[in-house]
Amino acid sequence: MLEVFCLPYDPVQRHLAIEKLVVREGSEGQEKKYYRVRPARWYGGIVTADCVGCGLLCKFCWVSDQVMNRPAEIGKFYSPNKVAHGSVTLAKKRGLEQLRVSGGEPTIGKPHLLQLLNRLKGEGYRFILETNGDTNSL
Repeated sequence: MLEVFCLPYDPVQRHLAIEKLVVREGSEGQEKKYYRVRPARWYGGIVTADCVGCGLLCKFCWVSDQVMNRPAEIGKFYSPNKVAHGSVTLAKKRGLEQLRVSGGEPTIGKPHLLQLLNRLKGEGYRFILETNGDTNSL
């Protein structure tokens, strides 16, 4: 007999609900919630902008339960320009050559991500996008 595996939630519905909480239109384009921009030792040294919100509940995810389970209350909305400026400023201060977006699912809010990438173009940094491959937002 074929055993049917059922998730305790619908990841597509969760994704759409999370997107409503962590993305909004702002005066400079689409804004997205982030809870920190920080230097990290990964990849030989990198500046990471940690975003809020993900449509999945992966057991291996390193994001804290507070960030994962309270996207409406955690973080602040930032424009792509503000995220780029903060990341580049910290990278220059720390002498780092790599930037990334991680934390939640960076592809939630596709226009925001594309505007951020455009803003970083030509800055001379390697960009790393950490994603769960959530194609619902692409």
